[in-house]
Amino acid sequence: MPDTQDCQSKGPAVDVEFFFDPVCTWSWVASRWLVEVAPLRGLRVRWRSFSKLIGMGTEGLRDSDVTSRTASHRALRVIEAVRVDHPEAVCRLYEAMTAAAMEEHAQLRPLFSHLPATLEAAGLDCRYAEAAYDERWDDVIRESMADVHAVVGEGACTPVTVLWLDRPVGFQGPLVSPAPTGGEALELWDSFLRLASVPGVFEISRPCPPRRQMAPAWSELCATATRRSCFDGR
Repeated sequence: MPDTQDCQSKGPAVDVEFFFDPVCTWSWVASRWLVEVAPLRGLRVRWRSFSKLIGMGTEGLRDSDVTSRTASHRALRVIEAVRVDHPEAVCRLYEAMTAAAMEEHAQLRPLFSHLPATLEAAGLDCRYAEAAYDERWDDVIRESMADVHAVVGEGACTPVTVLWLDRPVGFQGPLVSPAPTGGEALELWDSFLRLASVPGVFEISRPCPPRRQMAPAWSELCATATRRSCFDGR
């Protein structure tokens, strides 16, 4: 797994693949948990693409959601183009995209609509934005999705976390909001790892409280924007 975010290891390193779509707010919150835990539990995180546009389509969505899902798919094309030359930059580009989307949402502008500026904010060449309309990157995205489907099945959706133990073990989720920090974040990871270590465990779920029947709103994500970041160099 060459394209990883290295971190300060305490104990045996664990390779983790995190599959996300930039438009999925559940993915963003779960990613903040992983970034929090990574340097404390020796995680090497690889950030992988999963397109909700490809995997779920647009049937039944409002026009605004179709627009956002389509724009997010274009953002994934840009991520894959960047990955070829700068695999270490994928996480910080994801962060820059989310920060821009928060601002765009607050200003009632379309999400992921200023990719050149977002690339520059992540310290990358704005010309990578040309990949947004290059359908050739869709094959790369589909390959990434095929990898996660091979582990967790065809019905998976974002986020998906895959742990590489003696075999790859994946779970959809975690769906958590707000993202735990400190000791709670570590406890969640340790429990996640224990579950993954038991071959017979396939799924655990519980009902969402009424306020969590929908994904976290973009306006709710601002509290996570100043938390530990991939820009820390880990």
